[in-house]
Amino acid sequence: MRLTNSAQRVQAGEYALQSGMTLNQLRHKLISGDVVTYNITFVEGVKFSGIMQQLFNNKVLKHDLNKQFTPSKIMQLVAGVNSNPEGRFFPDTYSYHWGDSDLDILRRAHNRMTKLLQSEWNNRAAGLWYKNSYQALIVASLLQVETAQANELPQVASVILNRLKIRMRLQVDPTVIYGLGYDFGYRLSRRDLRRKTAYNTYRIYGLPPTPIDMPG
Repeated sequence: MRLTNSAQRVQAGEYALQSGMTLNQLRHKLISGDVVTYNITFVEGVKFSGIMQQLFNNKVLKHDLNKQFTPSKIMQLVAGVNSNPEGRFFPDTYSYHWGDSDLDILRRAHNRMTKLLQSEWNNRAAGLWYKNSYQALIVASLLQVETAQANELPQVASVILNRLKIRMRLQVDPTVIYGLGYDFGYRLSRRDLRRKTAYNTYRIYGLPPTPIDMPG
């Protein structure tokens, strides 16, 4: 590296070296920053607790967060606001390198969701019930777990919006499941439907207070 005057151009990082590489190939890799790239995928419909578990289990990322942090504390570190983080992160595949942290990933996912949500809100149809983009995000999270079929989304969204307009209870099962702290897919009983939580849309009018998952 010194003989070729390139020692000062070496970039820090994690490199994959192959058997049979020449010194010149190694030199080029180190000065070009051709570091190992990893990916982490947040799946649509996963709850915030699910993505945090993914990050905590990751053995490559640096951990700036720990399991003792409350969700609001994490949101404060991510975006400087004291709010509920559910639904605030866009589900996608994010690339990272050795030295990146779990907080870096969350900030990128949050920034992506913020920009996409604002773009969708700016192009919304006229005459909708929503008072702000956060309400639209909440409904998007309901749609995410109500149907996996893209062609059914307009119909399900229409049902939800029509019920909101006429002040009818939404009666969306996944909100009840979320409020009780169960995983989606849990089979609700009649007793469950009678239990009053802030998320039980069989008991409350209007929207639940927050999204219930990460909508795409």
